[in-house]
Amino acid sequence: MPVTTLSSKLGMPPAETETYLNSLISDGLLNANVERSLDPGQPTILKFSHNMTSGPLAKTEDQRRQVVIAQTNRIKELTDYVNEADRRLSLTKEYVDYVRRFRRNREDRVDAEEEPMDLSYAPAAQSGEDDDENVMADVG
Repeated sequence: MPVTTLSSKLGMPPAETETYLNSLISDGLLNANVERSLDPGQPTILKFSHNMTSGPLAKTEDQRRQVVIAQTNRIKELTDYVNEADRRLSLTKEYVDYVRRFRRNREDRVDAEEEPMDLSYAPAAQSGEDDDENVMADVG
């Protein structure tokens, strides 16, 4: 594909398009080559590599196998992480539900069975004396 055709579709100048294509190729995002003609009148051509055995992204079978193994291991790690997170979330939800029920039941029992303690009667607090002194006064 001529770079001039691609540049017109992208709305970029041909030199800028060629620079952009070269950056995509060098970053490993595009399996292609930019080929300049020896004849200055001929356009620069973008030549795609249609399979992984040719072009700048070409890898041997052993290299591709290593990539697949690495990806498989990464997927296993992520699966373990997701499963653990799922387990924690399910436990957390159960625990939150348990705490809610416990608090609700405790509040219901307190309201139904007990009245708040009446603290208005406190002779030691009213007289300013300690409880120990009151007890000793009764003994003597």
